[in-house]
Formats: sequence, structure tokens, C-alpha cells
Amino acid sequence: MKLLKTLHFVVRMVLVMACAFWAVTLCAVLPSLISEGLDGLHGKLSHLWMMGRFTLPWTCTDSLQIIHEGYTDLLLMLLATWGALELKRFLRRRMMALAANAASAAVS
Repeated sequence: MKLLKTLHFVVRMVLVMACAFWAVTLCAVLPSLISEGLDGLHGKLSHLWMMGRFTLPWTCTDSLQIIHEGYTDLLLMLLATWGALELKRFLRRRMMALAANAASAAVS
């Protein structure tokens, strides 16, 4: 039970960090999305992903690689957030079941 509680706490901390990541990401790109639509969103994301990577000569393949890596990172972060949320739900159900079994054993 102690291991489940510890693992549940760790997963909750990961989810807090994931929420912070998504909040910062939304704060960075939401104004561009509202004012310029999807083109503005794509431009802002491209600008964020290219920071610190601009070296001459710049080619089209460099741009495509950075955009591919950026969208891949966003999809992986979304998948990791969803996985952590499902793990938290599983651990919570498991702890509830163990607590119910312990309570029923104490009554008997």
C-alpha cells in the first residue's frame, strides 16, 4: 500500500509539471492563434522551436526538420500526459480496492 501511495504521489507531481508545461505553451501561442488563426499559430510555434538553432547557411530541410521535431515533441508530451493521467486513475482505483478489502476484513 505504501508503494502505491508513493507511486500515486510521483504521478501526481508529474501531472502538475505537465499542466505547467501546457499552461506555458498555451500562454505563448494562444494570442497568435486568436489574432491570426492557424497560420499565426504555426508561425509562433516555428519561431519558438527555431530559437537558438539559427545558423547560416539555412536550408529548407533545416526548417522541415525543426518543425517535424517540434510537432513530434508536442505529440509525445500529449501522449505522456494522457498516460500519466490513466496511471493515476488506475492507482487510485487500486488503492480504493485495497482499502475496501482491508475494511471488510477488519469487520469480519
